[in-house]
Amino acid sequence: NSIKIIQIKGRIDLLDYENLNDKLIEYMDSGVRKLIIDCEKLTFINSSGLRVLILSVKKMENLGGRVIFCGFNENISKVFGITGYLSIFNVYDNLEEAVAGS
Repeated sequence: NSIKIIQIKGRIDLLDYENLNDKLIEYMDSGVRKLIIDCEKLTFINSSGLRVLILSVKKMENLGGRVIFCGFNENISKVFGITGYLSIFNVYDNLEEAVAGS
């Protein structure tokens, strides 16, 4: 069971979401079944970015794997909380906890 850690830096918006989507699909297609997305350095996410993450979680679940998130700052936590995703995603405070919880 391979674990892949992805560290997201900066923004996920209309200009960036396709690159993230392509990488996530690449990892899943290569056999990764545990994916940790470290958002400690993520400063902004819009609906396009949220959609990529939601679709990745669903695809990974269909493959029998799981996606874990960690390192949400206050703004990112608010976005995920407002949309209701904070309660349905596996979210840990930091990378060490995410690895231990995977």
